[in-house]
Amino acid sequence: MKRKNILKFLSLLGMGSFVMLAAASCTTPVNPTPNPKPTPNPEPKPHPMPNPPSGGMNGGDTNPGNGGGMMGDNPNPGNTTPEQQLATARKTLTDLIGTENTNVALYADYAKIQSTLSTAYMTAKTASENTNATLENLRSASTTLQTAIDKAVSDKNDFNNQNADLVSAYTSLKDAVKSETTNLEGLSDANYTAIKDNLTTYYGKAKNILTATLYPESGEIPKVDAVKVVNNFITNANSNIEQWKNNANMLSDSFLKKTLDKEQLTSNAELQQPANYSFVAYNQDITNPTYNFAKRVVWKPQEGRSSTYVPLENQGDLTDVSWIYSLAGNETKYSFTFANYGTTTGYLYFPYKSVKSSDNVALQYKLNGASPVSIDFNNSAISPSQESASDADGSEVATTADDSSAKSQVKAEKASSTSDVSRSAVNSAPSVDEIKVAKIILSELKFGQNTIEFSVPTGQDKVAPMIGNMYISSTDKNDNLVYNDIFSNILDKQDEPTSVTVNLLKGYSLAADHSTYFYQFSSSNGMNESNPTYLVGFIGGRGNRNNLNSSVTADNKVASPSFQTSDRTLTIYVNVPKDGQYYIKGSYLTSDNRNLKFTTTATANNSITFTVKGKNNWSTLGTFNTANNNDIETSGSSSSGQANESKTIKLNKGLNKVVIGSVMINNRYPGAPYIGNLKFTLMSPTIMEAKK
Repeated sequence: MKRKNILKFLSLLGMGSFVMLAAASCTTPVNPTPNPKPTPNPEPKPHPMPNPPSGGMNGGDTNPGNGGGMMGDNPNPGNTTPEQQLATARKTLTDLIGTENTNVALYADYAKIQSTLSTAYMTAKTASENTNATLENLRSASTTLQTAIDKAVSDKNDFNNQNADLVSAYTSLKDAVKSETTNLEGLSDANYTAIKDNLTTYYGKAKNILTATLYPESGEIPKVDAVKVVNNFITNANSNIEQWKNNANMLSDSFLKKTLDKEQLTSNAELQQPANYSFVAYNQDITNPTYNFAKRVVWKPQEGRSSTYVPLENQGDLTDVSWIYSLAGNETKYSFTFANYGTTTGYLYFPYKSVKSSDNVALQYKLNGASPVSIDFNNSAISPSQESASDADGSEVATTADDSSAKSQVKAEKASSTSDVSRSAVNSAPSVDEIKVAKIILSELKFGQNTIEFSVPTGQDKVAPMIGNMYISSTDKNDNLVYNDIFSNILDKQDEPTSVTVNLLKGYSLAADHSTYFYQFSSSNGMNESNPTYLVGFIGGRGNRNNLNSSVTADNKVASPSFQTSDRTLTIYVNVPKDGQYYIKGSYLTSDNRNLKFTTTATANNSITFTVKGKNNWSTLGTFNTANNNDIETSGSSSSGQANESKTIKLNKGLNKVVIGSVMINNRYPGAPYIGNLKFTLMSPTIMEAKK
């Protein structure tokens, strides 16, 4: 029974199981060895392991279906023949070499890294092209090339992390130089020579930096500050080249105006200009002023008190006429900065005069911190009002102050001048009763921002003259343009001008008395309040504005200089295009008849006197014109007892000093009417010839 059961069991197991069971029963039991934990393979690399021994369990092929030995490091276990393995290794290397163009291009700005990587590719190509290369040679070449590729990535990242500022500046520079062709093509005009030369220089510096790359093959890496300087210049040019061109055009064709800025005057003096002043510049001595800066002020009638006047609340930019009265004291100086994108030589202009006749004047300037240069004032020099200026063609030119900033816009007429440079190096000695214009040659101007600093030479018992707004031009042919702006002379037309209008409010001029002032007129019906008229009052006559009579009063009011009747005058400057006889036209305000006398020192006994008609009120504005006697009294007599026969005044080509006053009428001095802008018109040659 027992035997029967055994046979039955064996039949259930089957023959195969029986054989195995039999074999197991005939051997010594063996303790099973646990399988090792799988270890993650490292990141695949293109460096295959050397050929292992084949056969059996020691490296044999674990895929019995292939019938070959096991190759655990073979990237394609199915290729078991040496030829197949060699072909696979060669293809792996060839594919890796195929990345050369893409990879090498990544390091165009890193010459040293690029060179090393290119060499690695070259070595790999040599191995790949070697028909006798072994499997080990090919695998080793792939490993070496991959290592070089990985190192290039690492080196680039390390360099960028360690030189972030340099990389940023360099990247910006690469983008900035793309504008080279466009920028340079737009600089063919002669006015832009300096811009083109400087840009060409900086584009050259940029090319040198970019050619050497961030990481040169030899030598030091670029200095970050040097890269930033070049990048900033070109980037600035890309953003502002049109402004630079406008600046160069303005300096060549016109001028750059820099109005005086009290904030740029360093001084211990803190007192303000006299509270009652309007003109702030006089043809009489100012004795020991305690202020060093003064600006023209416009006044108006106090509300409810027509005979009392107060300063206008918002002066704004009604006028920029101002003066620096003094540069006395240690470290006292006045400086200003201007933009220059023109030539390296320029011309500086400014109005000047003496505070008082006894002043011993001296003035010096520094350009961009260089050694001081003394300005030579000499009585032998010719002042602008004495020399003959050239014709003006009247074209309008926009000018700007700047910059950064180049920034205020001024319209001026294009003109030329025959002044010679040697004469402009010496300026006539200042006087109290005349405004003169200094002309100074500036050498070695920088491209960009320049700073001029004025002071009085130390160790000398001298004082500075009063000085006004500053003007810079890159040529000495623009004298007339400068004069016209200083004295606010406006030509009537571009070609062959025949008349000049003097804007009294905006032009430099001189009063003789503290009461003379600028008055904002608005008619009683308010029709012109949005565009008021500005008049000059208290010319001639007696009495003081606001009844200020004492020589020194409280509240910072000063009743000097003090002159009345025929000595209370207004001095203006008229820059006419031609010699000839000129009619005079202007607006005026007066209730009763009053007279005006215009005198010029250009020729002896050259004056015109006439009486304007009163309007029986102080709210109606009149317009006189000597050409047709509009609003001029012709039936009566002038102060001399003779009829107003003369209709014109003789003016010489160029600047003319014209003194306006009032004379006795009917044995009294009522004074002149309030007067507004004055227009001087040349008598036509036909009429002039007929009068001979």
